[in-house]
Amino acid sequence: MSKETISFVIEPRVPSTYVRNLYEFIYRQFLIPQRKRFADISRTMISGEPSLVYTVLDSLGNQRLRVRIAGGKPLNVDVNPLVSEVSEQEISKSKEDVDIAVDFFEEQVRRNTLFFAWREGESIVPEKISGKENKSLRRMFLETQILLMILFMSIGLFLSYFVGPLLPIILLAIQFIFVFYSNKLIARSSDWRITKSNPMIHVLEYTLPLEEHDALMKKISKDQLVKLKREVYEETISKKGEIDCRSAHEIFSK
Repeated sequence: MSKETISFVIEPRVPSTYVRNLYEFIYRQFLIPQRKRFADISRTMISGEPSLVYTVLDSLGNQRLRVRIAGGKPLNVDVNPLVSEVSEQEISKSKEDVDIAVDFFEEQVRRNTLFFAWREGESIVPEKISGKENKSLRRMFLETQILLMILFMSIGLFLSYFVGPLLPIILLAIQFIFVFYSNKLIARSSDWRITKSNPMIHVLEYTLPLEEHDALMKKISKDQLVKLKREVYEETISKKGEIDCRSAHEIFSK
């Protein structure tokens, strides 16, 4: 392979204000801990934009590639082979390294993000915040076919004593009834009541500062989150008919 520079672009799915945190994360959490794979790591600022440069080593510690990450959104990545015998696989691996680092950072940001949802026309907070165990158990039974499987097996065992050869026909009829009315069954078991007069669901995504997330989540109780949600609703959707991000930000900033 020639020693020409290979360039590609990565679009991180994080707010623009988090780009510098992304570079810091790649530097401290991905590159520095892998000294056997990466060397000559340096950080600079070019025209106000962060830049990260490092060398990729092989298993014997020989320099193979020089990688440069620069820009904001998207990230511009240049891979420069340092020797002529660099393979396509090594180039692809260097791209995967950046992809993996970005994915790890995005996952951290997602864990630092609060999501609130409201049904239009709702004057109160309709749902309660529950623990992860109850929520997971509820999702397992209501959002999968496990509950239906258990139900049909129980009905089948019960009817097998009474109807004998007619059992398959009866089970098919029962299954048809469940499928036909499945939309109503799901609607009754959900947190939201979607109607023609109020068909809208409003969703607010708020990303907490990375450096303050742990301290904030220890300080804020579940009851305070519900109170916060109610205040955002009353100051935005209730008064203006939609989420006003500026007003919501002022409430969160308190």
